[in-house]
Amino acid sequence: MGKTVGEVTNEAIKLYLAILKGSEIVAKKIVKATSDIAKAFIEELEKGRVRILRHVDELSISRKDLEESGKPTSFIAIKKLKFEPDVDVNVFTKQVDSIFLR
Repeated sequence: MGKTVGEVTNEAIKLYLAILKGSEIVAKKIVKATSDIAKAFIEELEKGRVRILRHVDELSISRKDLEESGKPTSFIAIKKLKFEPDVDVNVFTKQVDSIFLR
């Protein structure tokens, strides 16, 4: 290649450092996004805009169950969660705020 071992080593180190710096930037963006999502979730809870169902072993949810509350539902730590066939994509998107696994 017409390069000395030192030149190749220097290029390898520069590339490694660039990759390392890029990884750090991505990690910081992921942490910020996660933090922003958590803050938004807590704000919605404080405003009472989300219904929470949690710590249930087994739960089957129908379209009627979701729509009756009048606000989106968050499912937290439910071992077995089943949505009935009448829950279509539109109802799910509108009525399910979040699902946090155990």
